[in-house]
Amino acid sequence: MNHARWPGVGAVLMAFVGCSTPSLPEDGAQKKARPTANDDAGATLATTDAMTPEPPVDAGTPEAAPPKGFAISSALHLSQASTSAGQTVTGTVTYTNYGVSSVAVQAGAIAARPPGGTHAGGPFDDFAPYATATTVAPGGSFTVSASRTFTGAAPLGSWDVYPTYQDGSGTWHDGPDQTLKVTGATSTGQSDAGSTAPLVPSPLTGSVTTGTWQSGTINGMSYQYLMPAGYTTAYAYPLVLYLHQLDNASQIPAQIDPWFNDVAYRTQYPSIVVAPQCDQSADPSGNTINWGGVSTADQPCQDDAMALVAQFMATTSVYAPKVYVTGNSMGGIGSWDAIIKFNTRSPTVRPVFAAALILAGATYDWGYPTPDPSVVAALEQVPIWAIHGQQDTQVPLQWDDNMYAAQQAAGGLMKLTVDPNLAHDVWDTYYVIPTSETYWSWLFTQSE
Repeated sequence: MNHARWPGVGAVLMAFVGCSTPSLPEDGAQKKARPTANDDAGATLATTDAMTPEPPVDAGTPEAAPPKGFAISSALHLSQASTSAGQTVTGTVTYTNYGVSSVAVQAGAIAARPPGGTHAGGPFDDFAPYATATTVAPGGSFTVSASRTFTGAAPLGSWDVYPTYQDGSGTWHDGPDQTLKVTGATSTGQSDAGSTAPLVPSPLTGSVTTGTWQSGTINGMSYQYLMPAGYTTAYAYPLVLYLHQLDNASQIPAQIDPWFNDVAYRTQYPSIVVAPQCDQSADPSGNTINWGGVSTADQPCQDDAMALVAQFMATTSVYAPKVYVTGNSMGGIGSWDAIIKFNTRSPTVRPVFAAALILAGATYDWGYPTPDPSVVAALEQVPIWAIHGQQDTQVPLQWDDNMYAAQQAAGGLMKLTVDPNLAHDVWDTYYVIPTSETYWSWLFTQSE
């Protein structure tokens, strides 16, 4: 083991856990919506027989340019980009007849699909009410205004919300999606801000034993979690999100039990450990189903993992300034992507993680293999410790090497350990106490 900075290896053939270079997933076929909310729920229509249509008012692309015939003529406007239980989101959208003949419209709607849903297959959790049947004269327009209140039962994560309408023949026509983030909340309506209780003192005193892993599901994704010894809501606890390696969901928690359920770990670092299980049965290569970082495509597994963090912050006693992400191999790739998007200093999405411990990771976007200067600058004050085997030919060392060099030049906080004696599998050494004590001790001193 060596904690010093080692020279990087030369050119490395990029392969992701034995696979070829990741590529962007192909787009699927166009999906058509079939909303099932009551079509006779009377919406308030602002209808004119003839008027000059207003241009789009928000970011988005009208259904056709230049428009012809009947079309969604404005981008969907949502009252907020994120929400939590107990809150109501309102949307508005305008439709216009650009043709020379009157058009019969059976319904206009603002459709909503929870994480994992599709336009055609649902689940159909649409805004209400729908616009009822109407005939729109040439040059005429109408606007739909509808809303949805998100309860505690609403699936957490990224929802797709989009305008749609049903023409006279019964065919639905969908506009572009917008993302609505739904985060967790308690029964009292408190959002995922964490507990107000004091941080648990560490190390724990008295008798500490191993714990029992428990299981759950969120948005259809299974997960395992381990509560700290002597858990009580009188204290707030750090939370560790662990992201597993490629096609390894079935090995959780057996593989990670020696790391997180060790008595020494539980004594020194009392924390809530959550381990989502990404189902890759449809893509064992991990090229299209992963934790993020393999491509720029949105990943449902990452969305569900972040929803899981939000759920635990809302329903257990989590100390919000000490929420961490760690992972190995594919999980290390996902950890890099997560700390870029969700760090608490300068996130590209929203603040969640105070620090990251990343094993055998990289990220194949953000300028790989040379990090984009904007990412380097954004991560300067973000505590990151990356661990890599110098002989790794499966997830290349180049990203860690280049990011570390850039952070050193910029005066950043990143740390890097390169072990000259190891290849890809560094986790069986560096996640295990006593070797891991240096890294866990560093991680748990980091705070938002």
